[in-house]
Amino acid sequence: PDFHTFPFVLKASAQLHSLSLAQSLHSQALKFGLLPDLFSLNTLIGVYSIHHRVNDAHKLFYECPHGDVVSYNALIHGLVKTRQISRARELFDEMPVRDEISWGTMIAGYSHLKLCNQAIELFNEMMRLEVKPDNIALVSVLSACAQLGELEQGSIVHDYIKRNRIRVDSYLATGLVDLYAKCGCVETARDVFESCMEKYVFTWNAMLVGFAIHGEGSMVLEYFSRMVSEGVKPDGVTLLGVLVGCS
Repeated sequence: PDFHTFPFVLKASAQLHSLSLAQSLHSQALKFGLLPDLFSLNTLIGVYSIHHRVNDAHKLFYECPHGDVVSYNALIHGLVKTRQISRARELFDEMPVRDEISWGTMIAGYSHLKLCNQAIELFNEMMRLEVKPDNIALVSVLSACAQLGELEQGSIVHDYIKRNRIRVDSYLATGLVDLYAKCGCVETARDVFESCMEKYVFTWNAMLVGFAIHGEGSMVLEYFSRMVSEGVKPDGVTLLGVLVGCS
């Protein structure tokens, strides 16, 4: 095997969720002297992170001082997944170069852990530095705004999306629907929902729950009927929303 081989087989081991295979491949990479290859190193850091072996990924990262932004991002992702958000932020702050993935991963981590103020602050810092956010950052900051009821901040994000002509996919649409519905702007949420061309179950759920929490029972039933007729399979969140609407 050469340095082209290991990134592919390491990714395969991650898809098989086989830690023992990844560790075996790690030893083989050392044996053949291929670990200094940056692609192999980054893939291995990512694999250990996927398996929640963040300490192993961390050790590997610092033992190989030639890491790049991809190495940092892989380790930050692993730390965020294992809820070690403080360690992730320390690593983020020491990065010599950050890309949109670095910012998006941290903002998503804060939002997921309900540290919404930190998510919004980091997003605003990203804007001040004129770093273009990816959809992960945008969806995550919208979620943070929705959780806090920060309609003004959420509207600023929506305005940024419109000014920069960012395509509103189903994930962004869901974030916007959730924001406006939770902030009481049900008609605006409905407009966003109707403008979304590709609606998945989570998009429908955001709209149904939005109607339900504002007492729009008849609209819940109408949209639930539409959802089923369009072939979208309901899940537990859907049914909960419908039951709340019925009540």
